[in-house]
Amino acid sequence: MITKVKLTVLACLAILNIMPVHAQYGTGLTFDPRAHAQFPVYKPSSLGYATEVPASYSLKKYTPYVKSQGVYPSCAGWAVSYEALSTQYAISYGITNRNLITAKAFCPYYSYNKANPGDPDCKYGANVGVMMRTLMEEGGKKFYLPLLGCGTTLADEFAYASKYYKVQNAYYIDNIWPATLVWDNNDLKATFTSFFNAPHMINLGGFKSLLFQQRPVVICMALPSSFYSVRGELWEPTPEEKADPTAAVMENTGGHRAHAMTVIGYDDTKFGGAFEVMNSWSESWGDNGYFWIKYEDFKM
Repeated sequence: MITKVKLTVLACLAILNIMPVHAQYGTGLTFDPRAHAQFPVYKPSSLGYATEVPASYSLKKYTPYVKSQGVYPSCAGWAVSYEALSTQYAISYGITNRNLITAKAFCPYYSYNKANPGDPDCKYGANVGVMMRTLMEEGGKKFYLPLLGCGTTLADEFAYASKYYKVQNAYYIDNIWPATLVWDNNDLKATFTSFFNAPHMINLGGFKSLLFQQRPVVICMALPSSFYSVRGELWEPTPEEKADPTAAVMENTGGHRAHAMTVIGYDDTKFGGAFEVMNSWSESWGDNGYFWIKYEDFKM
């Protein structure tokens, strides 16, 4: 059992129950309030937020190399298991050789297949909360022992091995979806309009403090079209997307609006203040698979 590990999640932004695909990129986040409700909501004091943090901090040296989830809607498994858990494992045991971290990384499809046992073709998305529950109760499987894919039958020996990699604690730290806002699949435009018009109480200092405490943070994000064409360090919404974020998200037809990723660093001076995020769309996307998002855009 990983007695050293305390894995911290999640900052759930606008999320919805939709299955992906946009060109060659898979997403696949689903929203299930019942799954999220299983997690305790910790106040800042219970997480031990520091009163002061440095101007920048990064966990990147502890991350495995970015890989691609392909077109499959498996982003929750990649964010929680391959990105966050692998990073936390490397932190806990002081591993900074990224080749070794990648070799010891955790499998995104073990938790994903656990969440979707009746989905042999990986057609459906998954919920981050369900993934976290799997890691807490059953543990995680190493990626390469052996390789799994979509719909792989989970043999008993996998469960035997995974029990040694249970996370000690998992925190559901911030769901900014308003409690009074009803999700309506029949009127997504009205739902998103209500969401983006609601106050988003995101404690940026809290997120920075968590990262400084060496806790990677899984986020759930609604994607406008510009996000798919990032080819450098920074992703920034277009002026049109900022002016009407509901329309920006709704223009992503085809069911690819929601995505899970992992925040691994911050810098108060970079781009006027920004978080660094690890994605699962290969090293050819963004900056070798990573990107920066300004604090103000992160809050939106």
